[in-house]
This record gives sequence, structure tokens and C-alpha cells, in this order.
Amino acid sequence: MRQSGLGYLFATQDARASETYWRLMEVMGSLNTRLYCCSGAMIDDLSEGTIAVAYNVLGSYATARLETDEMLEVILPSDFPTTMMRTGFVSAQSPNPEDAAAFVRHLIEMQSKGASATSFPLPPLAATATGTNRSSIALEPALMTYLDVLKRRTFLKEWVSAIIQ
Repeated sequence: MRQSGLGYLFATQDARASETYWRLMEVMGSLNTRLYCCSGAMIDDLSEGTIAVAYNVLGSYATARLETDEMLEVILPSDFPTTMMRTGFVSAQSPNPEDAAAFVRHLIEMQSKGASATSFPLPPLAATATGTNRSSIALEPALMTYLDVLKRRTFLKEWVSAIIQ
């Protein structure tokens, strides 16, 4: 989370979404939590039995591994239902707007067709398979809040205090 921009984003949004986030971090910290740089390494250790639970893992990575690893199970915690929409746009100032737009169209086409996880690991465009309502992180100016240097420093200090005991 200290190294991953997306991990930091999810942590701040989980903290905003639930009053129990900080207590969860304290409990995790008391259980010899291992910290990872990325989802893939967490999923590998989970699959090998090195760890029992992985938290703040990219769902599309975990779901792609379900196809090849029957030991894994994805559980979406109801207290922290945040998901991040994959978003792309082509700036009007892009040096190559036609190619950029073609690439975005290609991504949408591949995702719509449901390409195999090994060739192009994107989740389907449809709602979650479980039918649960997921709360998406809105693309809005409020996301800029935790980019403020002081707010980031404060959040990370509190997180380190909770998770690294």
C-alpha cells in the first residue's frame, strides 16, 4: 500500500466507506500480517498455502487465477465493497488521438468478447457474477483529496501505526 498507488487508493476508499476499517487494520497488524507490493505475489503465496487470506487484491487477477487453481476462492467482503472501474480516455492534446482511440476501442472489444484470462485478463463488462451490489469508486474531484501531501502522510502514518505493531 505504501508502494502501490492503486493499493493506496483502495485503502483510502475503504477507510471512507467503513468505520471499521481502522479496527480491521489493527487486527491484521496483530496477526503478523505480511505486506506485498502487488496482487500477483499475494495470490501466489495464497495458492501455495504460505498465507491463508489475501486482502486488497485486484479482483480481476484473483478471478483469472480461479480458472487454473481450484484451491482459491474469492470472497467479497460486504463491509468493503469498493471496486474500481477501468477507465480510459483520449485527451484532445494527444499527439496521436486516432491511435489512442483505436486502442481504447480494442480494449472494449476484447473485454466485451470475454477473451481468455491467459490472452487478455480483463473482467467481463457485465455486473458481478455473484449478483451483489458493488460500490464503485466514483471518478470525481474527491479522489484528489488523498493526493494532498499532508493528507497522504497522515493517512500512511495512521496505517503504519495500525498494521505494523
